[in-house]
Amino acid sequence: MDIEVFKRKGTSGFDYESVGILDTFSNLTINWRYYTYHEFSLSLFMQNLYASNTDKDRQAVIETLLQVDSVLNIGNVYFYIDRVRCEDSTSGQLIVSGKSLRAKAKKRIVSRVYHQVKRPELIVYDHLNNEVVNPSQSNRKLAYLSLSLPDVLTSETVDYQNSYGVVQDEVDTLCSTYDFGVKETATSLNRPQNKIELFKGSDLSDIVEFNVEFDNLLSESFETSNFDEATMAWVFGEGEGTARLNVKLNDTLAGLERQEIYVDARDIQKATQDGNGKEITLTDAQYKAALNSRGKTKLAEQVATLNLNGDIDLDNDLFEYGVDYRVGDRVRLTSKLFNLTKTSVLSGVDETYDDEGHHLSPIWDKETPTLFELLKRG
Repeated sequence: MDIEVFKRKGTSGFDYESVGILDTFSNLTINWRYYTYHEFSLSLFMQNLYASNTDKDRQAVIETLLQVDSVLNIGNVYFYIDRVRCEDSTSGQLIVSGKSLRAKAKKRIVSRVYHQVKRPELIVYDHLNNEVVNPSQSNRKLAYLSLSLPDVLTSETVDYQNSYGVVQDEVDTLCSTYDFGVKETATSLNRPQNKIELFKGSDLSDIVEFNVEFDNLLSESFETSNFDEATMAWVFGEGEGTARLNVKLNDTLAGLERQEIYVDARDIQKATQDGNGKEITLTDAQYKAALNSRGKTKLAEQVATLNLNGDIDLDNDLFEYGVDYRVGDRVRLTSKLFNLTKTSVLSGVDETYDDEGHHLSPIWDKETPTLFELLKRG
């Protein structure tokens, strides 16, 4: 795979110029994701760069790769560099990593008291449009991102309130909770620009099946766990002591099926704004609806896992990745070894290019939370 490298002109703004093509590296891994942004990691030896480029080109490529916020076009998606490291100068190995452009939403907050009752995909659109793509304060705009209004992706409206949360975190949570994704596509070959589209993957579970016996899975792995599961939420909003407003979700569950969590939602306020920015006060019923929405989101983050995984065989002609199925689609997995058949969303693919060739490792459904994510919740 060829990677085009773009250098930022000056120290501010969104003006970039192409400095060359990178086609020599030891390893490239792209983490394509459905519910969140994409990431990449690139490993190369600087001496190989010197051998494969003209003096002018190699110097420009090396200098650009050493700078954070330089941009790479990988697979028709633009990524920015956010980390460069050389752990041992004697080896000359350089490791460059970063994220797709929309991950810059991690550096924007919801700069308003936002309260809406609408479909989740429209809330995501509002956050990205109001805080990232077309903010009223022009110096908050990320000019290398554009956004399209989504189609109808979900069937329910939610009562949602947030103020001063991290935009990227809110977007990822809504996508994961209500099962839709965000697609990024380069809109220009000459300058970095990604278009953001909200979308819902197709249900292909009656058509596309992965099975070791079909020779389209190279291996199988199995995981089931309920260590992080929560089934009942007690959500507390504003107020103090016994006067603190609260709601309970799934309060009828009992015994082993009842796994409680406490949700601190004191940031949800009765005094809020409507869609036009007018100050309003929520009724008790409206306020409890907002608490219910927050509780549902938290429960969706802590579900039991039943995962059947395996590496896809790219040489098998039965189903072709990118043609017959894509990230976000729902497919069928069958294992004779584990006596299990289940439908799963292809929530991610780790695509790797190295000395041994081209490999795809799928991620089915939601990933098991990391220790960092568990600590962050607390």
